[in-house]
Amino acid sequence: MADQMQLYDTSAPTGAPRWTEVTAMRLIDADEALRLFGEEYEETKELIHNGETQLDSLAEGFTEAYHIIKYVVPTVDAVEVVRCNDCKHYKPDEYECGCDFAGGLPYVKADDFCSCGERRNHD
Repeated sequence: MADQMQLYDTSAPTGAPRWTEVTAMRLIDADEALRLFGEEYEETKELIHNGETQLDSLAEGFTEAYHIIKYVVPTVDAVEVVRCNDCKHYKPDEYECGCDFAGGLPYVKADDFCSCGERRNHD
């Protein structure tokens, strides 16, 4: 976590420095997390059914975690970007700017990206 943390000086021009901690967001597949919690819950429920009474609170924990993931945790609609290096329009040897898409970025580098990127088929 420490390698993802950055500190920014948010002080006003006349004020003393204030430092704000900013951490990187990690995206998860919430549907997959729910599926995995469901599997673990079913296994725990089976153990409880077979007499393992000390697992009751664990089952309650699974239920609460499932609820939090499904209804409480904020989610984002994320789309994987296509980097220029993997884009079918990226042709640095043929075009001075590196991109042959009419509306593309001028003078692109291999790890740039834009909204017009289309993954190249590596046949």
